[in-house]
Amino acid sequence: MGCRSRILRIQGHTDSIDLRNAEWVHGDYFRIGKRRSNIPNTYAYERVWRMIKQSSCFEETITLHHHLSDALSPEHLKTGNAQDILSDLLGRGPGLTPAGDDIIVGYLAASNQGNFAIVPMPFLSQEILAARTSDISRHFINQAGAGWFARPIVELVASFTDFVQTEELIQKCRVLLDQGHTSGIATIMGILLGLTGDQRIQVNQWPKHTSE
Repeated sequence: MGCRSRILRIQGHTDSIDLRNAEWVHGDYFRIGKRRSNIPNTYAYERVWRMIKQSSCFEETITLHHHLSDALSPEHLKTGNAQDILSDLLGRGPGLTPAGDDIIVGYLAASNQGNFAIVPMPFLSQEILAARTSDISRHFINQAGAGWFARPIVELVASFTDFVQTEELIQKCRVLLDQGHTSGIATIMGILLGLTGDQRIQVNQWPKHTSE
């Protein structure tokens, strides 16, 4: 893996990542609520889910989303199985940064300063990360574990609680969706799950609205 002029290239891959406009900001720049019921923009949640359901890679990433949701169930949290289930997400799914890793990053972004107890993350040990995922993905997870995230992620998380207009929030989602084939949608799924705590998001159970 090498980086020249802020263009990241990974040995054995034909893809490259343009880092010229990338920026890291610390998680302290945003505040996150405890539960979906405490977050005022519920309709925005529904709009976001409608949008990501239209993505061509929705079906291949929603399974990983449910995998993380299961890990956060009260049963697994009580027995300590959550950490094993979470570690199984590492390196799973499509993408230069596997979708399972992107979901974890999104979840950490949303829960970084949440009011609910977040699952201990010993699976972030360098030995496990090195064995299960790519170098670049390991870097992103290490940054997330330390509370650092790309600005588009921080801005999207903040938008859910800052009473922004729904269209503005949707636009921030589109910025993330443009990040790779599955990275954007997987990160958004992780964010939504982090914002709702240990409650599995059921897309079909959102309130019905007669107009956009």
